[in-house]
Amino acid sequence: MSEKVSQRVLFRALEMIWPEANRIPLSNGNKWRFESAGPAENLGEDSFAERYAEVPAHESDEFLQVDPRLKDSKAIEYTKVVAVQMARELVESANWDLLISKVTPEFGKILEAAANGELIVPEKSSQREIVKFIWRLYVADRWLRKEWLAAKDS
Repeated sequence: MSEKVSQRVLFRALEMIWPEANRIPLSNGNKWRFESAGPAENLGEDSFAERYAEVPAHESDEFLQVDPRLKDSKAIEYTKVVAVQMARELVESANWDLLISKVTPEFGKILEAAANGELIVPEKSSQREIVKFIWRLYVADRWLRKEWLAAKDS
């Protein structure tokens, strides 16, 4: 959401909807932009210390199993494997003609290459940026398929 809404607005919305979330220590070492120099006046001052407290260690117990690989593993949503799989599904989609018409010819070539197993990252871009755009098309495809309407049994 940071690219769509200012972080101040996002923080205020989260504070209204789920105030406890702004009191949980941030585990990734990042800060809200508006708090880069310390607590912001009139915006989360009361929960600043909690947000930036040390994340407490937690051992597995009967209620929560902690994967021991968690400290060494990385999120997979921006990896080549995920990008290739999504691109394959996109080019095989019934919505492909519509989706490809919404992107630049250069990005269309990147999608087609990814569908064939090769993730091309242009010189002034990053893999994360390219995969993010593939994700956006993937979500659009799911939306167009109306999969979000279907109730699925687990």
